[in-house]
Amino acid sequence: MKIIYIHVIILMSIVNLTYLESTRAQDHIKEFNEYYEKGETASNSQKYQTAIDCYTKCIEISSEHIDEYMTKYLEIYIDVYYKRGLFYLHIEKYGDSNRDLTKIIEDIDSSFALAYATRGIVFLMYAIKLKININENFKKALTDFEFAVKLDPELEESLKNYIIGCKKELVSPQGHIKEFNEYFENGQTALNSQKYQTAIDCYTKCIEISSEHIDEYLKEYLEIYISVYYERGLAFLYIEKFGDSNRDLTKIIEDIDPSFALAYATRGSVFLGYAVKLKININENYKKALTDFEFAVKLDPELEELLKELITICKKELVSPQDHIKEFNEYLKKGETAFDSKKYQIAINHFTKCIEISSEHIDEYMKEYLEIYVSVYFQRGVAFSYIEKIGDSIRDLTKIIEDIDPSYASAYATRGIIYYHYANKFKIDINENYKKALTDFEFAVKLDPELEESLSLKELITICKKEMDNN
Repeated sequence: MKIIYIHVIILMSIVNLTYLESTRAQDHIKEFNEYYEKGETASNSQKYQTAIDCYTKCIEISSEHIDEYMTKYLEIYIDVYYKRGLFYLHIEKYGDSNRDLTKIIEDIDSSFALAYATRGIVFLMYAIKLKININENFKKALTDFEFAVKLDPELEESLKNYIIGCKKELVSPQGHIKEFNEYFENGQTALNSQKYQTAIDCYTKCIEISSEHIDEYLKEYLEIYISVYYERGLAFLYIEKFGDSNRDLTKIIEDIDPSFALAYATRGSVFLGYAVKLKININENYKKALTDFEFAVKLDPELEELLKELITICKKELVSPQDHIKEFNEYLKKGETAFDSKKYQIAINHFTKCIEISSEHIDEYMKEYLEIYVSVYFQRGVAFSYIEKIGDSIRDLTKIIEDIDPSYASAYATRGIIYYHYANKFKIDINENYKKALTDFEFAVKLDPELEESLSLKELITICKKEMDNN
């Protein structure tokens, strides 16, 4: 639609400048008039930005005397906002134009017909030039044009073609359908060309458009609506944005069509990505992948051949030894090697990975692998003590004592040594830490008498008692 700006319909009278000139006692009126005249001159020369700047100065001046302008100079006050809005439209600053015209309609004079007429053109520009919420903006434009004519029937001839154009765009096929199809086709082309992010952006636009007409898409365009979510989920999977892919595929399964087999099949691949690539909840994600693959085949037996190998992989990984056990052992060996080489921070990092893995299968580790589970906390605690992260060391040793195995003598002995160093070396809460050290040493020996000699606990117990007597 060719947009013809409507200068010729600006029929309002320019305020009687002679009257304003006569009130020379008021400096703000003189200053206002100067900027207003400069704005008029600039607009006549089509220097729209200059005109806008001048009208902006007028608005700044009038804002300091708003009651006066609203009562005595309302007509010219409206004119300034209207012309600034009109010239913003000329230089395609549609948001600024909309703001000024809406300001007139909502805050100054809701009966000013030209503001509705011109704002209607702004909404057309949103739809036609910017391709934003196309159907919605055609509706808004039509509403404004029709209301402008209602307020001022003389505008009917000028707005006739605009009104016809809007109505034409709003009949089937609706503007939003055409826009949706354009983005969908562009998305398909991008996906086939392996331009996955471009495809994602196009499908996202489709989803934004359809969200404004959700009932219509769910009833009349369900298949293509599902396809958009599926294709976007697939594109996310290709670029390894597993979380986003999972979200789209789950959206289909839970909210749109729980019988869409491909959504399950593809989400199964996402769960594999979690397990294989990201090493997150490995065993759990193999289970989820297997469940999705098998359910996809149940829904569509033709997928069996395609998913056969993936199902076999999942089942293989889920038999003993489980993948998380293998991963745990790898990190444990690396940690022990680093510890033996006195690379304590590296050892700590590996032991921490072991703890993260075991936390996802805590019942299994507490029942079947308790000894090695305790060992990881103990070795990390000792490594922390070597790099003098004493608080972290005590935390790990206390974790063993209080939460895992209260009969693990070495944890008490080592924690006692740390308390001893607090008192003896760092001179922190001396008497209190000697007491704590003595308690841990004596309990360690009670649990394992051999520690009395192997860790020299006998000597340390004697020192603690002596120091406590001295204090």
